[in-house]
Amino acid sequence: MKLPNPRTIRIAGLTRGAIIEGGDAEFILSPVLQLNIDLPSPLNKVTGTGSVVDDSVFTSAAVQRAGVGAAATTVLANFNRGAWKMYINFQAQFNGTSTPANFSALQLQDPDGVLTNIMVMSHLNNQFIAQSLILPFVFQRDSFLIQVVGGTTVALDNLGVNASLYGTREI
Repeated sequence: MKLPNPRTIRIAGLTRGAIIEGGDAEFILSPVLQLNIDLPSPLNKVTGTGSVVDDSVFTSAAVQRAGVGAAATTVLANFNRGAWKMYINFQAQFNGTSTPANFSALQLQDPDGVLTNIMVMSHLNNQFIAQSLILPFVFQRDSFLIQVVGGTTVALDNLGVNASLYGTREI
């Protein structure tokens, strides 16, 4: 079955010198259904937070706080080099004094100490986020960290941050 696909022509037109021919704007759907099933690596172990990981692993962490508290970071796992697929669940909620500069997050840290946020929730009154992600990573070096950050809170604040990670070693 041929289905029209005008997007293909628009994308092809963005490449300079592209030649668009008859049939380029069609998507061919095979009459044979072929299922693609994602089978992750077998689970080798469940670890505590901060463990050095070189095989498939499941780990989780939680930060629960009522009232005043300093920001705290918990390392979920320390990954060795290789191709990994991360199945991540992250949930955070905040109720209290709105302070946009404060946040809770799930972060990736490289071996040089550089951080980037995977998911982040600013501390604004009545905030709630929940997300599940599948992220493929190929780490070229050892010691990449996935970590949970529970941000700073003041009196009468309530904070809950929960994260779980199933990291499967692909290569």
